[in-house]
Formats: sequence, C-alpha cells, structure tokens
Amino acid sequence: AVYSRMAQTGTFTCSNADVNQLVHNSIWSQKSNFCDVPTDCPQRSERLGWTGDIRAYGKTALFNSDAALFLKKWLRDLAAEQSPDGAVPYVVPDVLDAPGQPVSTASFWGDSAVVLPWDIYMASGDREVLREQYASMKGWVEYMTSQAGENGLWQSGFQYGDWLGLD
Repeated sequence: AVYSRMAQTGTFTCSNADVNQLVHNSIWSQKSNFCDVPTDCPQRSERLGWTGDIRAYGKTALFNSDAALFLKKWLRDLAAEQSPDGAVPYVVPDVLDAPGQPVSTASFWGDSAVVLPWDIYMASGDREVLREQYASMKGWVEYMTSQAGENGLWQSGFQYGDWLGLD
C-alpha cells in the first residue's frame, strides 16, 4: 500500500461486526486516496484531486487522521492553481484546463478553498491556516459573487448539480 503517512486519530467501534468492517474499509479507502493529493478513486486511471470530493470528505478525513498538514499543503497547491479572478479549478493540480485558457470551475467544487481551511481550523485549532489561505478564500468568494445574477444565485455556466449528491 502506498499513501501519505498520517497518524490515525479517530476511531469508531460498535457491537456490529459489519459496521466495524465498514469503518475499517473507509480508513483504508482514505489512505488509498491520500497520496500527495486527495484523489477521488485510486482504482481507476483517473486519480485526480477533485476539489468537490475533498470538499465533501474533508471533515471526515480530519476526524479519521491527522490530515491537517497534508491538506494545508494541498490548499497551497489550490491557491497556486487559482486564477487571478479567483476561480478554483475542478481538480488540483489542474490537468484539465489548457494553459492560458480560463479555469473551469463550479459551485461546491471551488468551495473547498473556503470550507477546507475552516474544517482544518475546527479540527486542529490552527488559526494559521486561515491566515495563510485568506487571499485564496477571499478570491473564491469574490469570484462567486461576480458570477451571481440579480437573484444572488450563480446559475451560469456548467454546474455539476447532483453529481456529488449529499442527500
């Protein structure tokens, strides 16, 4: 097994062996997906750092393991890939957009620029991550605001919608 080294910090056990096995499997799934970047699926040829996937899984990752340093490094990568207008790419590193072309972005996916630093702060008490990522966070919020119509909703361009259904 190859993965970035992080101490396991969260545990859960109960009287049901199947649930315990599910938790065990989820820990190994996280390990399989955390090798330098938080990927979406280690079993396929894709293995990309989808910003929406870690946006949805960040709190769990931080509960399961001491992932703060890993995620802080990835957030620096995200900020480096962020366009001057604040757009956050679908994946970090951004291997989908051609150099010199506008960054492909979507709501929720780019939210990782704002939500993940907060999740790290809440899990670790590390205020430094908020200071380090402030410009990136502000850039994303300003970008989203620029995309909003008169009704305050971002309804233009491609959006993944229920691609990552949280219901």
